Amino acid sequence: MNDSNPPEANATPVKEFFVDILTQDVELVDTIPEFVDNSIDGAARQVSETTEYPNYRCVIDMDSSSLEITDNCGGIPLEVAEEYAFRFGRPDGLDREMPSKIGEFGIGMKRSLFKIGSYFEIESKTSDSHYRIEVNIEDWLNDKEKWDFPIEMLDEQSDGELDEEGTRILITDLRDKPSEKFGDESFESELAEKLTSKNRQYLNWGFEVILNRQNLTYRQMEIFQSDELEPAYDEFTFHTKDGDVDVKIVCGLGDKSNQEGGWYVFCNGRLVLEADDTATTGWTGEKSVEFLPKFHGQFNRFRGMVYFESDQSGTLPWNTTKTGVNEDSEVFQKARQKMISMARPVINFLNTVRDQQRELEDEDEEPELEKRVTQSEKTDIMSVESEDTQNFKGPSPKEEEEESADDTSPGTVRYTKPKKELERAMEELEVSSYRAVGEATFDYFWELEGMEE
Repeated sequence: MNDSNPPEANATPVKEFFVDILTQDVELVDTIPEFVDNSIDGAARQVSETTEYPNYRCVIDMDSSSLEITDNCGGIPLEVAEEYAFRFGRPDGLDREMPSKIGEFGIGMKRSLFKIGSYFEIESKTSDSHYRIEVNIEDWLNDKEKWDFPIEMLDEQSDGELDEEGTRILITDLRDKPSEKFGDESFESELAEKLTSKNRQYLNWGFEVILNRQNLTYRQMEIFQSDELEPAYDEFTFHTKDGDVDVKIVCGLGDKSNQEGGWYVFCNGRLVLEADDTATTGWTGEKSVEFLPKFHGQFNRFRGMVYFESDQSGTLPWNTTKTGVNEDSEVFQKARQKMISMARPVINFLNTVRDQQRELEDEDEEPELEKRVTQSEKTDIMSVESEDTQNFKGPSPKEEEEESADDTSPGTVRYTKPKKELERAMEELEVSSYRAVGEATFDYFWELEGMEE
C-alpha cells in the first residue's frame, strides 16, 4: 500500500436517497401550496408596502395529465437560479440575494416537483433575463455524477410562454396518485379550502389565487365587539441571536362552532395552525394557571390569532413543511405562555356563561350573558388593532335588584334538584315543565304557611 495515497471511503450523495427523503413525509395536498408560497415571496419582493398585493396573482391549472402554475410575481433572477434556487437546501447568502417571507427551507419547490411528476419545465422572466429549465427526472436520476439542471436562455424570438415578468411551472408525466387526484373534484375542493385557509392573510391583502379558473376569496374570521365586550390584544418583540420576531396576539369570542374554535397561528402571513385546541397551544387540562383546560364544547366561541413576523424567516416557529409549529422553538414557548394568560379571562367568562345555562330550565334558552355577546357587532379579527395592551373584557352579570317588602314586581327564584326527583314532582303536580314545578311548590309553601293572611 502506498502511504502517500491512503484509501478513502466514498461519501458522495445518492440522488434517489435525497428524493425519497424529500418526498416521503409530505402529503400531496400540501405540495401545490409550496409553489404558491414562492409566488407570494416573489410578489413581496416587488411591493413597497407588505400589506398590499394588488394585481399580483398565481394561476393554477391541473387535471389528470398535468399541473401548470403561472404567476406575474417578478420571476427568479438568473443568478439566483444558477447558484441558489435549485440547491437541495437553503445555502448561505440566499437571504441576501433573494430575501424570503415564507419560502424559508429551500426544499419545498424541489420536494413538490419530485412528488408530483417525472418531467418538469420551469420558465422565468425578469427585468433582465428570460430562461427555461427542462428536466426529465428519470434521466437526471440515472446520471449519477451530474446534479445540475441545464438552463436554456430565451429571447424575444424564442418560444417562451410568458408575456410578463413572472414564473411558469409545468409538470407532466404525473405519478399515479397525482394523476388520480388532480382530476378528482373532491381533491380540488380540498385543495381550494387549504389554499384559502393557508393564505387568508395574503388574500385579504389583495393577492389572487386562481385554481382551475376559480378565484379563491378571502374569508373573514369574525369576533364580537362592543363597549362591554373587547378582545384581548398585545404586541411585543422577541430578540434572538438570528434576528427579531414580532408577535401579535388577539383573542376573544366568535360564533359557536366546533370546527372554528381554537387558536390560529400565522408565520409571516402563512397559516400553520388552524383552530388548534390541543396541548400544542396550551389546552392540556392540567389544573394550573400555566395551562388551559381541555377544550370542551362550552369553549366553541373561543377565537385566538397569533401572528409571528420576521425578516429572518428562519427564526419563525414553523416546521419544515409549514403545516405546524416547532414546539421546541423558544420563541413559540414564550409566546404560548402569553397566549395562555391572555386566554384565561375568556375561558373564565365562558365558564360563567355555562353556569348561567345550567340554571335555566329550558336547555334551548339562551343565557343572559350569551345574549349580550350575540347582540354585539361582529368585526374581522384580522382588523383588530390597539395602541396599548388590553385584557379581555366581557359583559358583567346583571346584579339582582334588592326588592322592598311591598314591591309587587316579579322576581326569580332558582334552585337545583336531581332530575329524577323533578320528574316525579311533575307527575304528582300534573305539570309539564320544571318551571311549573318551581311555581307550584312555591304556591304550595305559601298556602301551607298561611302567607296570604
